[in-house]
Amino acid sequence: VAKSLRIGSLVSLLARVCIFVTTSSKVLLFQMLVTLPIGNSLGIPVLTTGIRRYTSESSRGFAFGLFYVVMNVAVLFSGLSIDAFTIWYKKGEALESEVSKEGWTFTSYRAIILTGVVTNAIQCVLSFTMREIKVNSSTVGSMSNFRPKGGTFSQILRETLASPSFWQVFVVCLITMNVRMIFRHLDATLPKYMVREFGDDVPKGTIYSINP
Repeated sequence: VAKSLRIGSLVSLLARVCIFVTTSSKVLLFQMLVTLPIGNSLGIPVLTTGIRRYTSESSRGFAFGLFYVVMNVAVLFSGLSIDAFTIWYKKGEALESEVSKEGWTFTSYRAIILTGVVTNAIQCVLSFTMREIKVNSSTVGSMSNFRPKGGTFSQILRETLASPSFWQVFVVCLITMNVRMIFRHLDATLPKYMVREFGDDVPKGTIYSINP
C-alpha cells in the first residue's frame, strides 16, 4: 500500500505539473489519457485496500464511512473552488489567438490545476510517512509488519488470473463501465451546457458538487 501510494502520488504529480505548464495539445492529451490515469489507478483503489489493512473489524465500518464523507466534502469544496476561479478571477479559457501571441498564460483553469498540483504535492509528502503494517483483528491494538507476497511477474499474473474473486470483480467492473462513462460524460458536457444557457457567471461547480 505505502509503495503504491508513493509511486502513484509521484506519477500523478508529474502529470499535473506537465498539464499546468504545457502549451502543447499532444502533451496535454498524453498526460490526461496515459500518465494521470496510471497515477490515479495507484491512488483511490489502493486507499480502500489500505483502510481494510490498517483497521480492525470493529473499526472498519467507521473508517470506510469516514473515508466516504471526507471524499464527498472534498468534492464539495472543489466545486466551490472552480466557481471562485472561473467567476471571480475572470480570466476564463485562453483563446487560441491569445496562446499564439503570448504563449503560456495563467488562466483560471490553470489556477484550478495549480490547486491540484499543490494538494498532490502534500499527498506525496504524506505518502512517505506511511508504514507497511497490518492491524491484527484477533488482538485489540495489535499490529505487525506487513510483507507483500513475493514472486515473479508471471507467477503473480497466473495466480491472479486463477482467482475466482478477480473474475467476479472484473465482471462487475465491465457491467458498471457504461454507467461510469455516463457520469464522466456529464463531467465534460454539463459545465458547457450551463454556461451556454445561463451565462459565464453561473455557479456550475457548486451546482454539480451537490450530487457528485
